[in-house]
Amino acid sequence: GRMLSLRGFFADDQVAELGGELIDTGHTAIRGLAAELEIPLDDLATDDPALERETWFFEGRLLTAREIVDEYRPIAERVVADLATLPAGAEATYREPKGLYVLEALANATPVVQPAHGSFPEMLELTGGGVLFEPGSVPALVEALEGLLSDAPGRRELGRRGQEAVRRQFNDDVMASRTAELYRQVRA
Repeated sequence: GRMLSLRGFFADDQVAELGGELIDTGHTAIRGLAAELEIPLDDLATDDPALERETWFFEGRLLTAREIVDEYRPIAERVVADLATLPAGAEATYREPKGLYVLEALANATPVVQPAHGSFPEMLELTGGGVLFEPGSVPALVEALEGLLSDAPGRRELGRRGQEAVRRQFNDDVMASRTAELYRQVRA
């Protein structure tokens, strides 16, 4: 992103921007382009081993994982209260049939927390990139989120495993081949 805007130096109010981009190992296309254009990349984790790997800033201040969970707790409690107003036997759980966004998150080495229903158990069994929780249980969701937020190495490992699995099992070639095979079976 932009680090500095140089104003008032050039004629006609032109502005020069000094910037840089933070990219991670999941940005393979950008890393490949940088190599092709011979643009040097700095490895911040290697340059500064004490570097905080994950930080969260909101409204100009650093938040801890505990603060984030605590901030979301009232929202979760409101959701539980709203669900309690539904008539007895009402179905309030949306059973996502595809979960494409899960694959997108995993492709970017971002672990997921999903309810243990629909396609999610199978997806997470195949990829190893996330944590399941009991559907409809706010305490179980909070426990799963707290577990991920408090375990940075575990979070990175889930992200790594998920990314590798998506690249291996859900890449364009594999998906095209599976789709073609399905069409052959239907046609036969």
